[in-house]
Parts: sequence; structure tokens; C-alpha cells
Amino acid sequence: MIICLPLVNKFCIENSVPFINVGYLNDFSVIGPFYIPDISSCLYCTDIGIVKMPSSSIIENKIILANKAYQAPSFFTNNAVTSSMAIIDIIFYFGGEYENINSLNKRIGISNHDFSFHFINIKKNQFCKCNKNL
Repeated sequence: MIICLPLVNKFCIENSVPFINVGYLNDFSVIGPFYIPDISSCLYCTDIGIVKMPSSSIIENKIILANKAYQAPSFFTNNAVTSSMAIIDIIFYFGGEYENINSLNKRIGISNHDFSFHFINIKKNQFCKCNKNL
């Protein structure tokens, strides 16, 4: 997922394809932001330009090797809640009702323990690659 998501985001920006991130973070079902070309923020509009310098320390290489095959456990509740949240936004998108899309310019998380909502607003970054006016 770490490698896939940036590639999908980049492809969608370059080809003007709408994209909604759907997934989970541990016990939180998470969707968004719903990227609509020239309208809304993409997944990386929060990037503030910090570049991680490559490192070749022995300990870092061991950590990478140890985590290489790690995959987060999938759980029915996460997948069911997330897909239900996403389909509502997708229906609004195809209906042209962009103002009703819940995950437009934000990430939405729902705790699978107490069903509390958590929101992270993602303002369209004028310096992001998704802004074709650069």
C-alpha cells in the first residue's frame, strides 16, 4: 500500500481521473479525500515539501527487512463500514452532486469501537502537483 498509493494518486492527477482513497487504519474505517480534477484536494495536498533524506544505516536496513512482508490485518467491520461510506460519495459524484460528497477535501474516519467520527480537513494546496495551474 505504501508504494501503490502514491502511484495511483500520480496517475489520477496526470490523467484527470477522479480518485477516492478507501481503507482503514487499524480499527478506524477511513475514506478520503475524494479527488476530483480541478475541483478538490488530492491525498498529498497536505505535503509540506519535506524530503526524507536517504539513509543506509544498518539498523534501518534491518527494520525494512523485518517489515517487508508485513500486511495490516483485514477485518470485516473495517471493510464493510468503509465501503458503505465510499459508495455514498461515489453515487453523489456520478449524480453531479459534488456539494454533497462527504469526503470532498477531507479524510473521514470512524472508530469501530464507539462509532465516533474523526475529520481531517485537507485544503487544496496551491503548490501540490494536483493543481494544474502551476
